[in-house]
Amino acid sequence: MLQLVVEIDNTDTACNVTPRGSQSTDKLKHAGQATFGVGYSNIFADPKTPDEGWSTMLRKITKTWPVWFTLPIRFTLGGIMFAHGAQKVLGTFGGAGFNAVINNPNTPFPFMRPAWLWWGAAALSEFVGGILIVIGLLTRVGAFFVACTMLTAIVGVHWPGFFAPKGIEYPLALLAMSFSLLISGGGMASFDMALWGGRRR
Repeated sequence: MLQLVVEIDNTDTACNVTPRGSQSTDKLKHAGQATFGVGYSNIFADPKTPDEGWSTMLRKITKTWPVWFTLPIRFTLGGIMFAHGAQKVLGTFGGAGFNAVINNPNTPFPFMRPAWLWWGAAALSEFVGGILIVIGLLTRVGAFFVACTMLTAIVGVHWPGFFAPKGIEYPLALLAMSFSLLISGGGMASFDMALWGGRRR
């Protein structure tokens, strides 16, 4: 018969469970599964390696389904953000360029210091986020970048007006599109779908 010796250290919350008898730890694990369920037996499970942890996280980020409604959202949102980001980062499409953007001393909130760091992050979020969204690679990451930028613009710049061009109407629409991609992922015709096959995991 398997006996368990429970040792409780009064100095802390430690509790040691030690098997005694002829049964091995493997049998104890099996007994724990039968008696207490999977949760109890997990204390004997081997921990995941760092590579397995990263792989699991990447699968969750790129998880998507074979749906087509994401395509017009991706192309529209990604195209808009890429164009605005290119204005700020590359100086194309009549934009001021990266140096002019990061040298702006004014920020939406007083805590955003140094200003160049926050403006640079916003410009790169639009530029990189737009690219990721259009090609459907790490779509949720790109949508998160855009959502953060639009939320800052809504609360810190355009509020409390509603109608464009000074109100929240336009950035609010882009924020809603970002949220839809955060929920669905890239969908069809995306690198996320090609990498993971769109399988439900």
